[in-house]
Order: sequence, then C-alpha cells, then structure tokens
Amino acid sequence: AGVDSSLAEEELVRVFFLDVSPKYTTDDTPLNKVTDTHDIISLPKLDAETVASTLEQRHSREIVYTNVGDIVVSVNPMAALGGNSDKLREAYRAHSEALPVTASPTKTLSELPPHVYTLADRTMSYMLAAQREGLKHSSQAVVISGESGSGKTESAKLALSYLCHLSGATTAVTEAYSVAEKLDDSNLLFEALGNATTVRNANSSRFGKMFELQFDKTVVVGAKATVYLLEKPRVVSHAAAEANFHIFYMLTQAPATLRTELGLLPPEAYSITCQPQTALRKSWKDATDFVDLDVVMPTLGFSATETHSIWTLLAMLLKLGNLSFVADAFDGSKVENDDELKTVATLLGLDSESLAKALTSRTIQAVSESFSRPLTPAQASEARNALSMSVYSLLFDYTVEKLNSKLAHKSANGSVGILDIFGFEDFAVNGLSQLCINLTNEALQQLFIERIFKIEKAEYLSEGLEWKDIEYPDNQIVLNLINKRPLCVFGLLDEACATTGTDKTFVTGLHESLGKNSSYVKPIRAADRTFGIKHYAGTVLYTAKGFLDSNKDELSVDLSNLLDITKVEVLKSARGIQLALAQITTDAAKSGRGSMKRKPTICRTFGLKLNELTVNLRAMEVHYIRCVKPNHKQLPALWDNDFVVKQLSYSGLLEFAQVRMATFGNRRALLGFFAYFGVCSEKKEELAAMPLQDSVSALMEEFGVAKDEYGVGKTRIFMSDKALSCCFDAREKVYKHAREQLALLTSVLLLRKHLRQKAESIRLKTAARKAEEELARLKAKVKRLTVQDAALQSAILMKHTYDINIVGDARVIQVIVRLSSSAMGGISGLTFNGNHLERISPDFPPAEAAQLKEGDLVVGVDGCLFGPNTTLVDLVGEPPLFLLSPPPPA
Repeated sequence: AGVDSSLAEEELVRVFFLDVSPKYTTDDTPLNKVTDTHDIISLPKLDAETVASTLEQRHSREIVYTNVGDIVVSVNPMAALGGNSDKLREAYRAHSEALPVTASPTKTLSELPPHVYTLADRTMSYMLAAQREGLKHSSQAVVISGESGSGKTESAKLALSYLCHLSGATTAVTEAYSVAEKLDDSNLLFEALGNATTVRNANSSRFGKMFELQFDKTVVVGAKATVYLLEKPRVVSHAAAEANFHIFYMLTQAPATLRTELGLLPPEAYSITCQPQTALRKSWKDATDFVDLDVVMPTLGFSATETHSIWTLLAMLLKLGNLSFVADAFDGSKVENDDELKTVATLLGLDSESLAKALTSRTIQAVSESFSRPLTPAQASEARNALSMSVYSLLFDYTVEKLNSKLAHKSANGSVGILDIFGFEDFAVNGLSQLCINLTNEALQQLFIERIFKIEKAEYLSEGLEWKDIEYPDNQIVLNLINKRPLCVFGLLDEACATTGTDKTFVTGLHESLGKNSSYVKPIRAADRTFGIKHYAGTVLYTAKGFLDSNKDELSVDLSNLLDITKVEVLKSARGIQLALAQITTDAAKSGRGSMKRKPTICRTFGLKLNELTVNLRAMEVHYIRCVKPNHKQLPALWDNDFVVKQLSYSGLLEFAQVRMATFGNRRALLGFFAYFGVCSEKKEELAAMPLQDSVSALMEEFGVAKDEYGVGKTRIFMSDKALSCCFDAREKVYKHAREQLALLTSVLLLRKHLRQKAESIRLKTAARKAEEELARLKAKVKRLTVQDAALQSAILMKHTYDINIVGDARVIQVIVRLSSSAMGGISGLTFNGNHLERISPDFPPAEAAQLKEGDLVVGVDGCLFGPNTTLVDLVGEPPLFLLSPPPPA
C-alpha cells in the first residue's frame, strides 16, 4: 500500500544498534540487521532454557521486544535505548494507516518487528473489526504483568501514547491530542503520588491502575482511571533501602516562595522522609519534577486554590509525622512539641486543642453511654499514623475523581483498557499489602490460564474439535485459599477483626483451619507468627504482625469527626468522596451476602474491586504484554539466566506457546462469519442453500485455505492467523473490485449528468439566442411602423396646415411635447392669439415651456386648429398637442 515495512525494521536497527554503540557477532562481523527470531513459537524447541537463550541473545543486542504468538514479551533494558522515538512511532503508524480498512487485524504483527506499538495497533484494529463485524464485545484490554521493576509502567506509557498518536493522526479532530496531553500530564501526578523507591525498583508503582481510553470510532475522546490498593502504610513507614512516595521529596524542593510560605525544610528534617537507611535520591531531579507537576495541575482541572490546598495538606503530613508524645501524669499521653502541633492544626484547618485531644484519647461507645479513654504514647503515635494514612488516601482518591471528571466521556462507543498492575512481591517482611498484591497477580494469572487453557479446551471439546492435551499450571487452589469465603485467609482475618482476635490468634486459626491445604505453609516454629502460601511465582512467607490493624483501617471516631469539620475545602470534598465509595462497597457486600452490618475491611473492599476487575476483563478481548526483568541489580547489559528462567516458568508463556502451536487463536461464530465473508463467494447462492457448517467449509476451500489452518465446529470456526488473513484478503479483492465497479458507475453517472447539463445549457443558449433575434425583429418592426405612422401623421398635419398664415418668424415644427391634462388643467400659463402662442407666463411648467416659444403655431393631433376664443383648458382630455415644423417649400 505504498509503505515498506522494512522501514520500521531499519529504524529499529538504527535505534538499537547504530545510535547506541557498535555491536558485533561472535565472528566480529558488524551486526547491521536483526537476525534473531521475532516469534518464540517459531523456535524448534520451546523449553525454558531455549527461550531464555533466545531472549538473552536479543537482550545482548539491545532488542527489547519479542513475540510469543500474539503476546509481546518486553525485556527491560534498564537503560534508555531510544526505542520510543517519534520517527519509529511514525513508521509503525504509517504502516498501519496504509493498510486497507478490510485488512486482517493480525497483519501488523506479522509484517513489523515486535514492539508495544504492534500490540497497541492490533488492539485498536480488533476493536474496529469487532464493530464492523457486529460482534457483541468490541472493548479491548491490554494486561501488562511482570516482576516489580520489569518495565510495566513504561510499557503502559508507550501503549497509551501510541493509541493517542494513532487516533490523532487519522483525524482532524484536535480533541484526541488534548486527551493525549492530559494523559501524559496525569502520569506525572500519578507517579508523584503513587510511586516510590523500593529495593527492586527505583520508580515502583505502589498502587494498581487501569487506564480506559474511550473511543468514538478511531478518535480518542476521553479516558477514565480506576485505581487499586494504594500502599498507605508507606506514608508513615517503609523498609530499609526504600523511600516514601516521591511527592514528599519533590515538595521539600519546591520553589523558595512556596517552601517559605509552608514552612518547609529539607527532607532530612522529617521523620517520614528520613527513616533509618532511607534510599538516597541523588539521581532524582525533585525540584524540576515539582515545577513540571505544578505547571500541569491547571491542565488536569485543578484550580490554583485546589492545587495550593493539596500542597498545604502534604506539608501538613510532613509536619504531622514529627509530632511526638510523652506520658502525662494520668496514665495517658500528651504532645511533646506544641509548636509543631499548632502548625499542623492550622494547616489542617482545625484548632490545636481539639486535634491534641483526638490524638491522645479515644471515645469508647458503650451500650447506653460513651466515655473517653486516654491513650499511651505508643497508642497516640498509632493514632497519628492512622490520621496521616487517612488524609493521604483521601487526597489520592480525590485526585483520581478529579481527573476522571475532567477526562471521562459519556458517549464513547468503544474502549481500550490498559492495566498496569503491581508486580509479584516477596520481601524480607511481607504484610497485608503484599498479600493483596500477590492475590491480584494470582487472579490475573488465573484469568490468563482460563483464557488460554481452560476455555480453549472447553471450546474445542464443545465444538466437536480434536484437542491435544497440554499440561498447564492451575492456581485456582491458591485463589480459594486466600479469598474463597468463609474458610480462607481473608475470611478468617475479617472474623478476627470482628471479634476480640489478635495477630497471634489469627495465625493460630489459620494453622488449624488451613494447615492441610497443599498450598498453605506452616512455619517451623509456631511462635514465629508467620504463615506461607505457595504462589504460582514461588512460596512467600507473610508476617502476621499488624495484619489486624491494617485490615481494620480504622480512624478513631474522634479523628474522623475532626475531618468532618475541617475548613480545608479540598479535604471536605475528599471526605465526601470517601464516604460515597464506602457506601458503594457496603451495598456491593450486601448484594453478595444478603446483609452486612460490619464496616468494610481492607481485604473485603479489595476483594470486591478485584472481582469487579476480573468480571470486566472477562467481558473484553484481552491482549498481553509480559515484562521480564533481566537481573535483580537493575543494571543494563546484565543477564541473570536463573532469574529469567524462573520468570518464564511461572509466567505461563511456555505453555501458551505450546497451545498456540497446537490450536487456532482466531474464532468467529459461523453465522456471522458466513454473513461477513460469504459475499465474497462466486457461488454464494449455492452455499447459502447448504447446511451452515458445510457452507463455511466450502467457503474456506474456495478461498484456498489449507485444511490444517482451520477447524469448523458446531457453532464457530477456529482459524490460524494465516487463515484469517486469507479470508480478509479474499474480502479485500471483492471489496477492491466493488470499489472499481462503483468508481466506474460513478464516472458513468457523472458523465451522464455532465452531458445532460451541457445539453440543457445548449438548449437554453439556443432559446435565448432565438428570443433575442425575435425581440430584435419586433423592435425593428415597431421602429418601422413608428416611422411610417410619424410620416403619415406629418403628411396629414401638413395637409391641414399648408395654407396657414405664418405670422412673422413663427414656426410650424415636428412633434416635440405632449401637454398632459395634469400639467395643463386649470393653468393659464399660455396666451394664444388664435393658434399662435402669444405669451408664456412664469406660471407655466419650465420643463414644458422650454420646448415652446412665443409665436409658435399650435394644432391638434387630428390637424384641427384652435378656433377663435379656444383655450388650452378646453383641450383637457383631447388628443395630445403637437408643434409642427414649417411645411416644405412648394
């Protein structure tokens, strides 16, 4: 179609080789073309070592992307290679744009080198193809998974930017560019508020998010973000060699005017940003990053007042973390640093006494009364931490809702969701956050298994097609162990929170109730208060300390009431959003259990959102990007083969490759398939009379598709990419022929129209010419008759006036003027002596008088002369008067 796919290949080579550094093969031959396989499925062997070796070769040449069928594997290069240049992106877009509208959506994968761009392009192609074919589900999803630090967030950014670029480049509508810019800007805010440095990743997402791009045909008209499980405890505490959320360090490096206004000091002055062994941030440009973020806030829909309030509340959290407590004389506690307390209260929009009381005491509600119980310094510190986590969570949810109100579109007719979820985690100490994160990865892995293996097998068997058994990992037992209530980890945790349970009794209950489960691991020593779970990615040991408090996620009634009366408008709005979301969770829990009197816990709320996510993904066409981390040290050009093999083993990629080799990845309902492609047959009437399965088989044979490239089931046809491309090629030929016929017919119709218009123009011109000729003839005739009439009248007048006695120099002249009755009636401006004009008085109209002179002879048109004593008044209503020129000489 005028675009050579080798251009993209050449650009890849230029970017990955020539611009980076010279690369050579083992025999020192300069490497100037991609020699590795682009698709793992084409390898002769599909064991973990062979696949890892292939990926290592490509990694050594800085080739990031490899296909496994229609899955893109991305190996994090741990360096900026330039593989997202505008020129490269444009090469992929130009190729996509050049493809005909009826082309198979798999063409971009087969004709271009692997990239996130190919998958994003294919995702949009599938959405448009589904809409054209009238399929029930046209919404698409891109699921990006992998270890923490494997490059998931960067892959998500590339997919988002390419889809927006593809949308904006194919339409004159500027709204797509506006949405794209806002999405880029929103990433700055999301990363600042939700990302942090961990031991595995310097820019780790500490929450999960689904970006849903909303389309009107090919145009991105809006977007919506859904977030999952923000790691709130990080606000007050983090592990060694890690750090707090980026935004706190950025704020302490804000412009001097803002720092002075908020009373901010360097990060070393605050306990939440300078804990023991906090990771250093030498490579971060916090001051520049804050300015960039502050600049885009208005674009994202935040007013200057709202933005300032957000910075103020974040500054308050820095100072709140510095509040310390000491014992008082009444077995309670008090705030040790009153000045800091007053500053915190002011920034929070409260009075310091109320805040101090809420932090150092707790209201206990009994059956018929309530009373206040003092808190120890340790308990007061926990209350302070709970307030910090609550306010930060409120701010985070507020920004998400604000962004959605700015970006979301109500009338979109298609969508592509991009899921960037936290990677599997296993730290030295794993808490409730790690359990929820790993449960999410288990659920997504199960969805992957379900899509690729379980549903595949069930569909083949139900359609009466042959199935080759393939062993695959099934992690349903782990999902049930964690979240299948009532007898599961989450169920027992909620039960312990609802009663007088402790972390110790919770672990004991786990051992007793779940100890016989094959995926549950009991510690060697019962006193350790730990438990293990055999996840698909490996066994993880969880420390139960703090599980109950984390799960309750409780803010005391006293502190909660204070947040309700704050004078900070942003915080009040955020509080309203929180209460609305809590009500939604409660309603959802009631619908699932029939009734629910308990306050929603973290694991209950998270379980509901995770279930909602998986339900939505099952209703979409899902595409996968599997991210691989080449080493633990986050260094470029370093390959840890054992670590990579482990990732490949639990990712399901190897089993997926085997399934793709043994099965057909494309399937369509027979009725819809025949309706869409049957029009391409030269004997469609004959095929339409046959049974549906036979007609589809005959149609595939007519298209020249080999029988080993497809299978016709009872209600659906299963096809390889090659077979589907053949079908689209056949339709394209018919479509092209139809276009040519339509163009020819259009040309004939236009020619006919042109000839009709030309004939009509000639007819009108001929008629106009004839009319002009007839008018000229009539004018000539009138002129001729007028001359004849004038001659006749002159002859008559001359006959009657031949013997008139002309006195002096009086004249008899040709007709000059008509004296109308209106001009003459009752006017005595002329004086006659007989028929001679004797005098013209000033009363006579000048225009008439200019044509007369005294002494003129005046006669009637019939040649009669005035008689004696006749005046002009007597001639009113008579024929007009004429002046006669003298008669010719005798």
